[in-house]
Amino acid sequence: MRKFCSLLILPITKNNITLPKLLGFQFKNDVMAKTIVNIISKDDLMPAYLFVKEKYVEGDGLMFISAKDTTEELALVSELLKVPSQDIVNIVLTKERDEFTYERIGRRLLPELRKDVKYCVNLAGGTRYLALAVQHVFESF
Repeated sequence: MRKFCSLLILPITKNNITLPKLLGFQFKNDVMAKTIVNIISKDDLMPAYLFVKEKYVEGDGLMFISAKDTTEELALVSELLKVPSQDIVNIVLTKERDEFTYERIGRRLLPELRKDVKYCVNLAGGTRYLALAVQHVFESF
Protein backbone atom coordinates (compact mmCIF):
# COMPACT_ATOMS: atom_id res chain seq x y z
CA MET A 1 0.00 0.00 0.00
CA ARG A 2 1.45 3.35 -1.04
CA LYS A 3 0.90 6.53 0.87
CA PHE A 4 0.90 9.85 -0.90
CA CYS A 5 1.39 13.20 0.66
CA SER A 6 0.53 16.38 -1.16
CA LEU A 7 0.61 20.03 -0.24
CA LEU A 8 -1.98 22.39 -1.62
CA ILE A 9 -1.14 26.07 -1.30
CA LEU A 10 -4.08 28.31 -1.98
CA PRO A 11 -3.60 31.97 -2.89
CA ILE A 12 -4.88 33.26 0.45
CA THR A 13 -3.95 36.89 0.92
CA LYS A 14 -3.35 39.11 3.88
CA ASN A 15 -2.61 42.78 3.19
CA ASN A 16 -2.12 41.89 -0.51
CA ILE A 17 0.59 39.35 0.35
CA THR A 18 -0.15 35.77 -0.65
CA LEU A 19 0.24 32.96 1.86
CA PRO A 20 3.15 31.34 -0.03
CA LYS A 21 5.05 34.65 0.19
CA LEU A 22 4.26 34.89 3.91
CA LEU A 23 5.72 31.41 4.31
CA GLY A 24 8.88 32.42 2.45
CA PHE A 25 8.30 30.61 -0.84
CA GLN A 26 9.66 32.27 -3.95
CA PHE A 27 8.56 31.53 -7.47
CA LYS A 28 10.55 31.80 -10.69
CA ASN A 29 8.96 35.10 -11.67
CA ASP A 30 9.35 36.44 -8.15
CA VAL A 31 13.11 35.90 -7.65
CA MET A 32 15.02 38.23 -5.38
CA ALA A 33 18.18 39.93 -6.67
CA LYS A 34 21.40 38.34 -5.41
CA THR A 35 24.77 39.89 -4.68
CA ILE A 36 27.88 37.85 -3.94
CA VAL A 37 30.08 39.50 -1.32
CA ASN A 38 33.79 38.76 -0.92
CA ILE A 39 36.41 40.09 1.43
CA ILE A 40 39.60 40.14 -0.58
CA SER A 41 43.26 40.86 -0.06
CA LYS A 42 45.59 41.99 -2.81
CA ASP A 43 47.91 39.05 -2.18
CA ASP A 44 45.36 36.23 -2.27
CA LEU A 45 42.51 36.45 -4.78
CA MET A 46 42.00 32.70 -5.15
CA PRO A 47 39.33 32.22 -2.40
CA ALA A 48 37.28 35.08 -3.85
CA TYR A 49 37.66 33.84 -7.42
CA LEU A 50 36.63 30.26 -6.53
CA PHE A 51 33.63 31.44 -4.49
CA VAL A 52 32.39 33.70 -7.29
CA LYS A 53 32.99 30.99 -9.89
CA GLU A 54 30.86 28.57 -7.86
CA LYS A 55 28.01 30.94 -6.88
CA TYR A 56 27.77 33.48 -9.71
CA VAL A 57 24.85 33.37 -12.13
CA GLU A 58 24.42 35.92 -14.91
CA GLY A 59 22.49 38.88 -13.52
CA ASP A 60 23.98 38.64 -10.01
CA GLY A 61 25.84 41.56 -8.51
CA LEU A 62 29.32 41.32 -7.03
CA MET A 63 30.63 43.25 -4.03
CA PHE A 64 34.28 43.17 -3.02
CA ILE A 65 35.47 44.54 0.32
CA SER A 66 39.18 45.17 0.74
CA ALA A 67 41.64 47.13 2.83
CA LYS A 68 43.78 48.14 -0.15
CA ASP A 69 43.07 49.36 -3.66
CA THR A 70 42.41 46.26 -5.75
CA THR A 71 41.05 47.76 -8.98
CA GLU A 72 43.56 45.97 -11.20
CA GLU A 73 42.85 42.60 -9.59
CA LEU A 74 39.09 43.12 -9.85
CA ALA A 75 39.43 43.97 -13.53
CA LEU A 76 41.17 40.61 -14.00
CA VAL A 77 38.42 38.78 -12.06
CA SER A 78 35.78 40.60 -14.12
CA GLU A 79 37.49 39.58 -17.35
CA LEU A 80 37.99 35.93 -16.31
CA LEU A 81 34.39 35.49 -15.18
CA LYS A 82 32.94 37.64 -17.98
CA VAL A 83 31.12 39.83 -15.46
CA PRO A 84 30.23 43.37 -16.60
CA SER A 85 32.15 45.92 -14.56
CA GLN A 86 28.93 47.83 -13.76
CA ASP A 87 27.77 44.77 -11.76
CA ILE A 88 30.80 45.04 -9.46
CA VAL A 89 30.89 47.22 -6.34
CA ASN A 90 34.33 47.72 -4.82
CA ILE A 91 34.50 49.00 -1.24
CA VAL A 92 37.99 50.00 -0.15
CA LEU A 93 38.46 50.50 3.58
CA THR A 94 41.29 52.90 4.35
CA LYS A 95 43.64 51.85 7.13
CA GLU A 96 43.71 55.21 8.83
CA ARG A 97 39.96 55.45 9.22
CA ASP A 98 37.98 52.31 8.56
CA GLU A 99 39.76 49.00 8.63
CA PHE A 100 40.62 48.72 12.31
CA THR A 101 37.46 50.20 13.79
CA TYR A 102 34.58 47.76 14.06
CA GLU A 103 31.94 50.49 14.16
CA ARG A 104 33.37 52.38 11.17
CA ILE A 105 33.40 49.25 9.04
CA GLY A 106 29.68 48.91 9.71
CA ARG A 107 29.00 52.55 8.91
CA ARG A 108 30.95 52.22 5.65
CA LEU A 109 29.13 49.06 4.51
CA LEU A 110 25.52 49.76 5.54
CA PRO A 111 24.82 52.50 2.93
CA GLU A 112 25.80 50.03 0.19
CA LEU A 113 23.25 47.39 1.29
CA ARG A 114 19.62 47.11 0.15
CA LYS A 115 16.77 45.21 1.78
CA ASP A 116 15.48 43.83 -1.55
CA VAL A 117 18.74 41.99 -2.27
CA LYS A 118 19.85 38.57 -1.03
CA TYR A 119 23.55 38.59 -0.03
CA CYS A 120 25.80 35.55 -0.28
CA VAL A 121 28.87 36.38 1.84
CA ASN A 122 32.32 34.78 1.69
CA LEU A 123 34.36 35.51 4.81
CA ALA A 124 37.47 33.58 3.71
CA GLY A 125 39.60 36.56 2.65
CA GLY A 126 41.05 39.58 4.44
CA THR A 127 42.04 39.78 8.09
CA ARG A 128 40.16 37.97 10.85
CA TYR A 129 39.10 41.28 12.35
CA LEU A 130 37.69 42.49 9.04
CA ALA A 131 35.89 39.17 8.50
CA LEU A 132 34.29 39.36 11.97
CA ALA A 133 33.19 42.95 11.39
CA VAL A 134 31.67 42.12 7.99
CA GLN A 135 29.94 39.07 9.46
CA HIS A 136 28.45 41.26 12.20
CA VAL A 137 27.17 43.82 9.66
CA PHE A 138 25.41 41.21 7.53
CA GLU A 139 23.97 39.34 10.52
CA SER A 140 22.49 42.53 11.95
CA PHE A 141 21.27 43.77 8.55
